[in-house]
Amino acid sequence: MGEASVLLVQLGFMVLIGAICTAIASNRGRSPVGWFFIGLVGGCIGLILVLVLPDLKKEAETKKREKRLRGKLQEELTQERMKNQAFRGHASNRLDAHDGHLGVDTRTAAGGTLPPPPVPDELEEGIPTAGWHIVLPGLEAEGPFSLDEMRDRFATEEVSEKTLVWHESLDDWVSAASSPLHIFLS
Repeated sequence: MGEASVLLVQLGFMVLIGAICTAIASNRGRSPVGWFFIGLVGGCIGLILVLVLPDLKKEAETKKREKRLRGKLQEELTQERMKNQAFRGHASNRLDAHDGHLGVDTRTAAGGTLPPPPVPDELEEGIPTAGWHIVLPGLEAEGPFSLDEMRDRFATEEVSEKTLVWHESLDDWVSAASSPLHIFLS
């Protein structure tokens, strides 16, 4: 074989590697043109690189799935709050009707004082008192939990600094150490 045919075989091999890199890059959400030239110039190293780098399409799908889960959890939380508020209103109305029928006032009879005001949505520290969600390793999201329940979970070490937590006041799932709940870490 002549020198020209050896060069043609080498060029053909480089173009083949570039085409393979293009196909793989395209399937992984990466720039096909850029990876063609990386494969053309880098040869097998470019091929190995495109195979080792993370799949951008899978990462985007994971982010979309997490966003849907967040939206679903937020919707469930809103519905649960509405149900809770409606139930409290219904129970309060029933109690008032019962009290009116019997001619007693159970709200003040149990000690002569009105019931305490509702717990504020946030404590002085700025930490929401309800609506916390967690994801323990290998499990699905759980919640909503109150701040007291979260404090108990930290105390029993069921929740650690690496546990993912979410509240509607947060933009995304974060580690407990990065959240307002970090004050419970010992």
